[in-house]
Amino acid sequence: EKEIEGNNDSDSDDDSEFDYLLEEDFPSNNELEERRRAELEFAMLQRETARIHGYGVHRQMHPDRVLKAAGLGRKKNLTTEDNVVLHLFDSESERSASLDLILEDLAQKYKGTKFFRSHGRSTVTSINKNPKLVSALPGITSDNNTMPCLISIVKGDVIATCTRLEGLIDKDRAMFKNAVHNWLDRTHVLIEEVPPFYNICQIQPE
Repeated sequence: EKEIEGNNDSDSDDDSEFDYLLEEDFPSNNELEERRRAELEFAMLQRETARIHGYGVHRQMHPDRVLKAAGLGRKKNLTTEDNVVLHLFDSESERSASLDLILEDLAQKYKGTKFFRSHGRSTVTSINKNPKLVSALPGITSDNNTMPCLISIVKGDVIATCTRLEGLIDKDRAMFKNAVHNWLDRTHVLIEEVPPFYNICQIQPE
């Protein structure tokens, strides 16, 4: 009997090693729910703030403002420079109209990229009025030889231009969504994640 009592005492001593777990404060279900709710609210705020600043949105821009908004012709700041898809559209082009629909779809997925559209000929006219912008889009003219035009801009640098949208159309001369996506993807302009909240808050909305 003494041996049995001794074993029971030993078991009791072993269990005492874990008594601290009973005394430790763990978050209650309500606290966990509050934390999760706060995280979701912050994520929603971040996405909405990004949209206000033009990320993940296909926006019409005035020809006099679009290049500055795209980061061209200004001093670079790597903390706020963006990836931009710029469509210089031709109002009489069916390809331009089709491309706008494609870019609207892509903007919903790539929330870390800005998507701008501006009237092509008017934008080129605005460029010619500002010597600082003349070199921003080399080779782009207001005639039918270059318009409409799709432009990839990364961190304030023009990475690629697709004049007259050549190479982005199928055998029936219609816009080809996969071709547009692949062309933009090769230029590394497409970003799915929104920029860090701190960086967004440094930018004045356009």
